[in-house]
Amino acid sequence: MAFTVVCDACVLYPSTLRDLRIRIAQAGLVQAKWTDRIRDFPNATLEAWNVEAVSADDFVLAQIDLDRQRVFAAVQQIADSWRSPPGTTGDVLDRLERDGLLAKPPGHGE
Repeated sequence: MAFTVVCDACVLYPSTLRDLRIRIAQAGLVQAKWTDRIRDFPNATLEAWNVEAVSADDFVLAQIDLDRQRVFAAVQQIADSWRSPPGTTGDVLDRLERDGLLAKPPGHGE
């Protein structure tokens, strides 16, 4: 059963990261709900509901840990949707890296 995530609308940019997050939801890994400002949900309030606020990038990385194959399938779908010029999964991963997905926050090792 997919768990529900509340996404800040700021995750709609950059476009390749947005596409990946939406395709993760379409794959059934999560049920996405959208809000204009996640910062309006302080941790103290979220804890009462057993909910954790995470960055959009940490969300994607958690999905990879949960179901690497479905996330890779979403990356493949993005590549398949690029027509002019056509894309490969490597192109999508390069774009995601350029958009900051692979940037490691402090404390996350090398």
